[in-house]
Amino acid sequence: MYYSKDRQDVFLAKYVFPHLNNGFFVEIGAANGIIASNTYYFEKEKNWQGILIEPRKKTFMALKNNRKSICINCAIAKEEEKALFLEASILSGLVREYEKKHIQMIERRFIDRESEIQVYYVQLRNFMSILSEYKINEINLLSIDTEGGELEILKSINYDKIKIEVIIAEDNYNDLKDLNSFLESKGFILLFRLLNDGIFINKSILPNVIVNIEQKWDEFLLEFGNDNNKGQRLIERTITGYQF
Repeated sequence: MYYSKDRQDVFLAKYVFPHLNNGFFVEIGAANGIIASNTYYFEKEKNWQGILIEPRKKTFMALKNNRKSICINCAIAKEEEKALFLEASILSGLVREYEKKHIQMIERRFIDRESEIQVYYVQLRNFMSILSEYKINEINLLSIDTEGGELEILKSINYDKIKIEVIIAEDNYNDLKDLNSFLESKGFILLFRLLNDGIFINKSILPNVIVNIEQKWDEFLLEFGNDNNKGQRLIERTITGYQF
């Protein structure tokens, strides 16, 4: 059974990590750890371990009950301080990182439900300091879904000190352009996309991933091809044009 919202874990399990047991993940914006989780399949079925980060108070309590991995109640930013957080179901995030379109979306969705919105301060922690605390120097899968803070989190990472194989990051409003530009400079390639999520692969593991996809190409087309033309074109361009 898979759990991701748009089959991200299906793609990763079949074509990126088909044989990897006992891997390590970090999920920033982990919610309750099960619904729409990009990492729960790997913990449950493949014996992976990891770190789960979630700033929402009640959601964090559910996360701790649902998962075996390390759970941390905070948001991620460059500086360790407190910042204003707006809780609005799946649209929750740091107020200072919201784009105008995101604020407008919240206003539309909660026009008759203002009482469901909460605003409070949350603790911010630096991502590298968390990795240092737990002595982590390699991550197989980093998943980030923070409703606007993805790029700033990625910029806070010291890529010389931590090896990351795969990054999943959401971009609701800019078509992954800024994320792609930055991560390309850090040695990643945008291999696939599922709606607003980009799957970025470290070039060091890209040859093996492409072999896996080529060997299961017909299966891949049945699974993802018909309803994801943009993602399929990314894959095809990488397979035919990337020089190893």
